[in-house]
Amino acid sequence: MVRDMRLWSLPVTTCTLCLSLSLASVARAQSDDDDDPTASPDVQAQVGMGTEKEEDDDSPQDSDSEADVASAPQSDEQAAAPTYGHAWQFGLRSAVSFGYKIMFRYDDSPPCDVGAVDDRSVCGFGTPPALDLALSFALLDSIEPYVWLRFGLADQTQTATAATSLLGAGVRIYTMSDSQLKLFFEPALAVETEERLGNGPVNANYDTDYLVHLHFGLQYDFMKYFGLYGSVGPNVTFVRAIGTELEASIGIQGRAP
Repeated sequence: MVRDMRLWSLPVTTCTLCLSLSLASVARAQSDDDDDPTASPDVQAQVGMGTEKEEDDDSPQDSDSEADVASAPQSDEQAAAPTYGHAWQFGLRSAVSFGYKIMFRYDDSPPCDVGAVDDRSVCGFGTPPALDLALSFALLDSIEPYVWLRFGLADQTQTATAATSLLGAGVRIYTMSDSQLKLFFEPALAVETEERLGNGPVNANYDTDYLVHLHFGLQYDFMKYFGLYGSVGPNVTFVRAIGTELEASIGIQGRAP
């Protein structure tokens, strides 16, 4: 009988062991599921909406940052950069001029060499230096009208003519007008009123003459209110004689305000 009980107890023990192992496996699987839970669709949707909102909020902030950078004020160095345009400034300039003149004489033109027998129809000579003064007002950076006076520093002895006396008006037209170094073109007209010297021939024509002035020049502005310039070009007169003069000038200009 004892032997029969042992024979029955062996299968029971084996079944009990298998059941225990199965229960242990189930318990372990449930524990793993609890450690890594899966959220419900509603919860996932809410979480997803929150993420999208945060991402959407980031985009306008980035745009605002770019706009702030684009609208940021210029640096102090850029704001303080000097300008050299002359617009709405008064200008006063002074120059010394000198040149070489060729005369195509009429029958009653002043002589080319007073005191000598002179029947030449064409002659040339150096002109005495003269002082120019001009007052200007710039309507634009590139356009600067002016009135002009010239005072000769010596008599013109070759033609027995007193020191040059001119009154005229003109305009300077600048290129690169807002830069420190400028090119300019300067047309002008003037009235020439100097008279005959005492040793000049009385039958020569010393009437009022008219002068056409056309210069090309270069100006360097050291600052907005002060510059140095030089120019060269022809002057032409036609009443006393047809006179063509190649002239050079060098001068300074001050401006305000």
